Amino acid sequence: MQLLEQEVKTRGFTYKQVWRNKNFAIYEQWCDYEDGKGLQLIAFETFKIQKIKAGERFGTFYPDRENFPRNEDWGTYGFTARTLLEAKQILLLHFTDHVFNFAIVES
Repeated sequence: MQLLEQEVKTRGFTYKQVWRNKNFAIYEQWCDYEDGKGLQLIAFETFKIQKIKAGERFGTFYPDRENFPRNEDWGTYGFTARTLLEAKQILLLHFTDHVFNFAIVES
């Protein structure tokens, strides 16, 4: 199983993992503003890690892997928070049966 990267850059944002367990993760969402201020923390993304089975798509083979929820699954499997505390509360509110430990990953 190919695990989620601890840092992901996509759509003009940088996401940095701050917590995860087997099924859930919290990432910081950073934006690189063009005004010269550099990266700024703007939100936290809290989500159920999606497990995708290996397979061939469009002539390319992909291994078993983890992924962020799809955009259309946001609000069901993923949520945005303004603070780390709010992100943890979202996990407890929406995924109480699955979340047990809030140890923070050191960066």
